[in-house]
Amino acid sequence: MMNTYQMYLGLTRPDNEIITTEQFNAYTKEVLDTMFDGYTITDAVGNWKGEREQTKVVSVCTEYKNLVQKAANLYKEFFEQDAVAISTLPALEMV
Repeated sequence: MMNTYQMYLGLTRPDNEIITTEQFNAYTKEVLDTMFDGYTITDAVGNWKGEREQTKVVSVCTEYKNLVQKAANLYKEFFEQDAVAISTLPALEMV
């Protein structure tokens, strides 16, 4: 079933080091570009364990939830994140 998934990717490592634009872009090229035909990245501000942090929200419309989970797990691994939130929404309508 086709759904829109949103992954919330924090840009602060546990040691408070900031994930750079270059590092994030390398992740998008190595992971997202190889898994999905298209996606949208939105800048946001999140809050994790009482601390505000810059966040990227990646929205992708796909029927392959397992790929979304794989992309989230790779982000956690690459950037030593405690968690990546994923929300599931109805599929986007393409016009």
